[in-house]
Amino acid sequence: MEHCGAFGFRLDPHLFGRRYLHTAAPDWPALEVRVGDPPEGWREVFAGDGWAVRVRRGGEAVWWTGGAVHRPDSRVHPMLSLVVCAATLERGGDCLHAGAVHTPDGVVAVLAPSGGGKTSTMAYLAFEAGLDVLTDDHLNLRDGVAHAGPGCLDLRPDAAARLGFASAPGGDFADLAVVAATNQARTGYAGHHNCKIAVRGPGAVRGPEAGGEVVRGGERVRLELPAPRTLAAPVVRTVVLEWGDSERVDPVPPRERLALLCAARTAPLVPGGLAVPLALAALPMHRVTRRRTFGTLPWTARAVLTGSTVERPWWSAAGT
Repeated sequence: MEHCGAFGFRLDPHLFGRRYLHTAAPDWPALEVRVGDPPEGWREVFAGDGWAVRVRRGGEAVWWTGGAVHRPDSRVHPMLSLVVCAATLERGGDCLHAGAVHTPDGVVAVLAPSGGGKTSTMAYLAFEAGLDVLTDDHLNLRDGVAHAGPGCLDLRPDAAARLGFASAPGGDFADLAVVAATNQARTGYAGHHNCKIAVRGPGAVRGPEAGGEVVRGGERVRLELPAPRTLAAPVVRTVVLEWGDSERVDPVPPRERLALLCAARTAPLVPGGLAVPLALAALPMHRVTRRRTFGTLPWTARAVLTGSTVERPWWSAAGT
């Protein structure tokens, strides 16, 4: 029997569905997710308005109490992210409110507050640049690697309309398409061969041809991501997205990195070790500032992938 899962855990497809889950690797541990009121002895990790997440010692089982389970679209997000985070913390890992994209030289973690353009950037990297997006919102770090979440991302309706269903005139995205094609020719890193993207150009339709699914009470449009070829890989650097009045890239001084990473933890108030944030703080980190407009996405994509404002293809970033 073929198992499925996400975030490096085998999961029950009857609860979460199969559509957005990946084929589980043989060494993925099984995570039992129970629903209802738990007995005594389960430690509460998260709690909100009408819901709570509790974990059993060892992290092999998590108990969800709340109403999200009655809405199937909410089981994939936010329910799955929270129950997996509870198990990950119990197993010595950590979780960040961050996106992650797999590049030829490793995983780049992307931090930004809510409304900071993180998911729009991940959508651009997936559907325009053809790169493997491991997650748009919940970065799971365990056993020294980042694990791919469910194969979808949730965009705000305005961003989904702009990025997925209508093309701006003038060919803003043509140069990045050429870079992706050249990347394939030079390195063999082809991106997504099965990515359902319509032909680019003035007046053309961009984004998943099948469109998106309206979820979370109409607050988001869920787009299905092509399956990444790598479901787990080490993080090689971190990018912090910020809004500003111009475009620039600045290195983050080492003394500031740990605070930024800890502020992005999914469970900042949960006691635990700092092994994962300290390991990430030792890696390169850049602050990417740009104007709050969709027109800056091509520039932002280059900055995320290269850590530089220099006009160069991102495959040259490794080792330079």
